[in-house]
Amino acid sequence: MTKIPLFNEEALDVLWDNVQATLDHYRNGDRGWAVKFLKEKGYEPDGYLDFATVHLQYENESTKLAVDFKNAKMLHQKLRFDDRAQASNGLIWTFISLDNLPYLLKRWPLPESDEKAVEVIRTRYIYPWTPSKSQFRRSWIASLWRVADLTFDKDRKDPYELTEEAFMNSDMIQSLTDRLPFMNRQVTSTLLEYSLKRRQEGNGLSKADYQDVAVFINALAGSIRIDSLSSEDMRKRIEDFFRWRAQRLSSQTLLDSFSESSRSLR
Repeated sequence: MTKIPLFNEEALDVLWDNVQATLDHYRNGDRGWAVKFLKEKGYEPDGYLDFATVHLQYENESTKLAVDFKNAKMLHQKLRFDDRAQASNGLIWTFISLDNLPYLLKRWPLPESDEKAVEVIRTRYIYPWTPSKSQFRRSWIASLWRVADLTFDKDRKDPYELTEEAFMNSDMIQSLTDRLPFMNRQVTSTLLEYSLKRRQEGNGLSKADYQDVAVFINALAGSIRIDSLSSEDMRKRIEDFFRWRAQRLSSQTLLDSFSESSRSLR
């Protein structure tokens, strides 16, 4: 088990403000230093919460999406939060992350520049007391858990089938971690079901497909209340978008071919 110390908000602010002063601990992948550091600053935890120990793994750049899926699934299976407030608590995620510094250093290496390293740590490694939606989406270990939680479906034969589909494409993960409309479970599950169906038919979505549909969903969310759409409505809009996109690309191909033929006759 991993014991999460229950420091107050001021203590977490001190940890956040002293990233530069404690940079060697981050660079070395040290575990367990933060509690000692805060005690030396005069802070004592009010108690501890017990969480399952989760030490995430990293293999190499070529397998990172597959390993990200395994890590996300492991986090979601092992971490048990009392409620949604606890699941978005910056203190808890900070200490889970600090217990996984060796992994984070491989997955999101720190730049040589101290200034840039501090920026990466505050973006990907640790959390303020009440993270904004943007901070929570970009801080990496919480994002892994959130993607799994967002795509988990207990009614499927494999509850993590859509989670695995999400990790098939880096652009889908970027949308899930960076774009607000994708925090809607219905939007995400409908797109992933469409993606899974296309892949099973041997016509999986490409990088460009994901990039374009993300722009479409972002624009859609800006014009209507996207959370008011039923799954069927969302599915139809996604299908209509890809039908329109295929026709547009086909027309462009014909136009390019005609232009090339015209040039060859000159």
